[in-house]
Amino acid sequence: VIQRRDDFGEPRENFNRDWADYKNGFGDPSKEFWLGNENIYMLTNNEDYALRVELEDFEGNKRYAQYSHFKIHSEADYYKLEIDGYEGNAGDSLNDPWYGSNNSPFSTYNRDNDRSSLNCASMLKVSVWIVY
Repeated sequence: VIQRRDDFGEPRENFNRDWADYKNGFGDPSKEFWLGNENIYMLTNNEDYALRVELEDFEGNKRYAQYSHFKIHSEADYYKLEIDGYEGNAGDSLNDPWYGSNNSPFSTYNRDNDRSSLNCASMLKVSVWIVY
């Protein structure tokens, strides 16, 4: 598990974090957390990994997206996301031609690595692989 988001009561984990926090990881593994981009890089560059994203809405409906190939590149490459081989019922949003994150660098509010002239991570208050 590289990330968990859920309603574990208050206080909630703040995911609008800086580059260093996303590099090193944060949160409580028994609640909400991010494993850390450096840890994910070290794991996914030594062996072949798949990625499975599981989603559940407020009514308990579940969906998943699975990729047979998953890795992120080093910090020197801005932890670029690389995925392939989709299957699932959640839709392949990571390969969407307009908003997909595949082959995109990671961005935070203090490290703007997307293609936009705007700081999308700061504006949207998210730290993710952003294409724009």
